[in-house]
Amino acid sequence: MADTSKMVSVFMITYNHEKFIAEALDSILMQKTDFDFDIVIGEDCSTDATRRIVLEYSRKYPDKIKLLLHNANIGFISNLMYVLEACTGKYVAMCEGDDYWTDPFKLQKQVDFLEANKEYILATHGYRIVKDGNVIRTVDHNEFIDNNNADGFAFDKEFALYHWVTQPVTALFRREAFKVDIRQYRYFRDVHLFYHILKNGKGYFQNFVGADYRLHSTGIDSTVEGIERHWLEYKIYRDLLNGSRNDDILRKRFIRQQSDYLTLVCDETRQHSKHNTLHTREFTFDSLKYCGIIKFAVVIKKILLSYLTRNK
Repeated sequence: MADTSKMVSVFMITYNHEKFIAEALDSILMQKTDFDFDIVIGEDCSTDATRRIVLEYSRKYPDKIKLLLHNANIGFISNLMYVLEACTGKYVAMCEGDDYWTDPFKLQKQVDFLEANKEYILATHGYRIVKDGNVIRTVDHNEFIDNNNADGFAFDKEFALYHWVTQPVTALFRREAFKVDIRQYRYFRDVHLFYHILKNGKGYFQNFVGADYRLHSTGIDSTVEGIERHWLEYKIYRDLLNGSRNDDILRKRFIRQQSDYLTLVCDETRQHSKHNTLHTREFTFDSLKYCGIIKFAVVIKKILLSYLTRNK
């Protein structure tokens, strides 16, 4: 049952974030609201000072912070699930331990919107991408905001599958909207999260910038580059489709991901005579498994042609 004394539970997972966690917590604690909220922190047995820091904050704010301290590292997916299950507020807001909020009225704006617009289940907003203290760019989605409605824009599951609308650090959603066990997935990422939320209703992007999304060398997937990153992205969408095989919209999105990866593999093969074919067999037979014999034949033809025309 939801804790009716808490309008919002702030979801936070953290591992080896000693450089960032205090800023993240301070940005949540600075929120100015006319409702109560708590912060649920899953600390995944960090090897640095992260646990000591969150314990200090917990002692200072015992009525605000709920700690889940794992005695061994349980991994990103299990930690995320434990924290989600421990969030008892009507709404869940997200702020991972290496990100932070910048607008002290962020939560109030989002809760006010969802309270007044029951047809929406998710509220997001603009954010900045920062690295080493420098702002790389601001994501405000002005290209989607109609001059007749400067407050923002609505979006659904299909829109979010083709346009990266947000990051978790901006998200506030109705707790009841996310009821899937993510442990079924091997490559769970943000796209899984927003897909499953938006299966249950619409989202709304509010036109204000209220958070910073931090890039750093220890972030998830941060060391994956080049064609390996594209292979990972392919596996993420395949993973998502395996959990929702009957969703035609998702299947079309996966087929597009297949086509994009196939183009990349063929271009790479033509340019390099010693191209690494580690994933080619798996990808090729995926086309048969998910798309049928015609797509399988097309993939085989394109890959063979790329080998025949590669640079010597």
